[in-house]
Amino acid sequence: MNIVVAVTLILLAIILHEIGHAWAMHSKGVEFEEIGIGLKVWWLPSLKITCNGIVLRFNLIPIIGYVENSETGARQLEKLPYSDFSYVMGAGILVNLIYGFVLGLIVSLASGGKFWFIPLLAIVILWLFRKPFCKYLVPALGLLVFTFIIYQITKAPTETMVGPIGLGILVRDMSSSLTNVLIFVSAVSLSVALVNMLPFFGLDGGRIVGRVIEKISPTGALVYKLVGLILLSSMLILAFASDALKLFKK
Repeated sequence: MNIVVAVTLILLAIILHEIGHAWAMHSKGVEFEEIGIGLKVWWLPSLKITCNGIVLRFNLIPIIGYVENSETGARQLEKLPYSDFSYVMGAGILVNLIYGFVLGLIVSLASGGKFWFIPLLAIVILWLFRKPFCKYLVPALGLLVFTFIIYQITKAPTETMVGPIGLGILVRDMSSSLTNVLIFVSAVSLSVALVNMLPFFGLDGGRIVGRVIEKISPTGALVYKLVGLILLSSMLILAFASDALKLFKK
């Protein structure tokens, strides 16, 4: 039962991330037509729910999420000033951080912890300063996270990265109690936020940094996107390789 709760709460972290983007887009007048949970593969079936012209799609491989703009929405997004663009891109990160801290607050209150006010304070600060956070801190923190990951990879490459199988093993190991589940999902949600801060094109942090570079040098922005995609692909390959090694050891 705890495993079901853990998987549900992890999926909720992905859903909330994309709802955060959609909510920010709506607040800035940017059209979108679909919120998707999972990897969209055209030849695989999916569950589609339509409400007020917006499609909510659940795909079979629930490892990522996305918000799909209409053609008009894509143009509107690109025309946003940097402060609004960074807010739209950083909203998913913001929601994941708040979600993680909310779960931490629940655990702290339920266990009678003395420092329950710390996650509450973090939630309040993030909400009050949400726009400056997305505009300034997300790209800066992304560089710090990238530096930390590279350092960890040089020390223990197969242990640093975790793919879907590794995540499944962690869910199983951390599902001994509901408290452990909440702590684990809190850590997962915070990790999703940190990973999305990475300055790789395709991730939220990468799109924010890419917007800055594009204003300086369009050619430099293209190079940045290419390098980012290569680095992101390499990290994904390493994560799946780590999973394969775990299976081999079993």
